Amino acid sequence: MKFIKRDLMTGQEKYDSDKDRKDAEKMLATKRQEITDKETEAGQQEATAKYFRQQSESSRRLAESLRNL
Repeated sequence: MKFIKRDLMTGQEKYDSDKDRKDAEKMLATKRQEITDKETEAGQQEATAKYFRQQSESSRRLAESLRNL
């Protein structure tokens, strides 16, 4: 791809350049939002896994207490 200074571009080239830039900025914003959503989802999954680990540990302690009776 050949780069051209903006002041040397024709009107159509400037229009196309601006259009491409705006499309890229929209796509970037969308991708950033997707990443944020995935990070949030991953955090929720980790919290769920931690909850179930705590529940299983509690059940193991209860079972061990019952065995010792």
